[in-house]
Amino acid sequence: MKKLLLAGVAAVGLAALPGVAHATLTYDIWTAPNLLPVKLADKDHVPTTNLIAHFTDPGNPISFNTGSLAATFTNFFGPGSPQLAECGAGCLANGGVMSTADSGTNINTFIRITENYTLAAAMPGSITHDDGGTIYNGLGTTGVFLCGDPAENNTTMQPCSFPVGNHDIAIYYTELNGAPAVLQATIPPETVPTPTPEPASLALLGSALAGLGVFMRRRRKNA
Repeated sequence: MKKLLLAGVAAVGLAALPGVAHATLTYDIWTAPNLLPVKLADKDHVPTTNLIAHFTDPGNPISFNTGSLAATFTNFFGPGSPQLAECGAGCLANGGVMSTADSGTNINTFIRITENYTLAAAMPGSITHDDGGTIYNGLGTTGVFLCGDPAENNTTMQPCSFPVGNHDIAIYYTELNGAPAVLQATIPPETVPTPTPEPASLALLGSALAGLGVFMRRRRKNA
């Protein structure tokens, strides 16, 4: 009986583990010739014109790299990728070019990705990017810098730590001067709600406690 009770309690513990809900990522993309006179990827330099796409993506990884291929949205997101499909006509217009080499008509792209997460413990993360890339805790101009480098540079990785609790985060990225176009980020991938026992678990716990009561009565009777 003791083994049965322990097994019942263990089953309740497993059933009470929190469910996992994938994060929803929201993308805003701006592209135009000479879009970024100040070529910095941060909360203070979000473009005010030439928004070509706004869409949500159900938790697909942020892992984009054109390598030596031309800096187009098709090469960046990947042919047939969910992000490219959701981005739609805006990202495919004018050949889908993200950036061209510096000139008087240089095309630039600015991407902002936002999400909300909940963490019970701090989580390590990182951002890898060419050109500029940063991550902020909080949206808009009140966001607090977590990691990255806003300035144009070679492909580089910077670590960061995401704080405990419920937070919005924003990732800012600029694509300049042609290939490569690289943006990869390890961020809280899922929102984990507070653990709550499921109804079946509560019933199982009740059965285990009832069994314990019968067992205790029999022991007293046989004593």
